[in-house]
Amino acid sequence: MVRDKHELVHLDELPVFIKVHQYPGSSEVPPHWHQSIELSFTLRGKIDHFIVGGVDHETHPGEVLIINT
Repeated sequence: MVRDKHELVHLDELPVFIKVHQYPGSSEVPPHWHQSIELSFTLRGKIDHFIVGGVDHETHPGEVLIINT
C-alpha cells in the first residue's frame, strides 16, 4: 500500500512554500497532504492533471485551486 507523504508544518516559521513550474510537463508533485490549505494559481499555460481527492482538475491562466487539508 502506498501512503501519501505528510508535510510537517512548524508554526514558529512562516508556513508558506512557493513552487514555480517553469516548463510544461517538467515536474510532477507526488501525492501528499497538509495540515493547512494549499493554493494553486496558474499564471500562464495550464495544469493538465491536478488530482484532488481522486478528482482530476485542469487549470488555465488566472484560475486558482483551493485545496483543503
